[in-house]
Amino acid sequence: EVGFGMQFPAGRMQLYLEEIGEPRDNALRIVVVEAATGGPAEPVPGLPGLVAMPIRTTTTSRRFEVSWSNYVSYTVTDESFYQPEDPPEVLSQLTEYASSTYLRTVMARTPNAEFILQRPMRHWQLLCLNHIIDVVSASDPAVGYV
Repeated sequence: EVGFGMQFPAGRMQLYLEEIGEPRDNALRIVVVEAATGGPAEPVPGLPGLVAMPIRTTTTSRRFEVSWSNYVSYTVTDESFYQPEDPPEVLSQLTEYASSTYLRTVMARTPNAEFILQRPMRHWQLLCLNHIIDVVSASDPAVGYV
């Protein structure tokens, strides 16, 4: 069971993207789990010569669901290839941007979104150990424990 109505935890956390999907058209559901890195570096499958610390989760790791009832666009980027446009101080693994290159790109491709939804679009970014998820939506995400 999911308990919603909470704020996403502030501060730096190590999160692992466990699940992402669309439970219905134009809705987005993301499940992340607290994780840790550790142990000896291991070869990365499919990337010869690259090694990384293993990511570990346990049955006692907290799991969070972050969901949007509707979205305009979302992108999943492998964290190995991610380059922030202006590396900010990370105050939370889920950050809202009123302005960003990603938001401007999506708005240029979907010029009627704000008119149709009657609300301004915002960019949300979820930083995980294995992926970076960018979401453009007019609504705030619902956050809860899984």
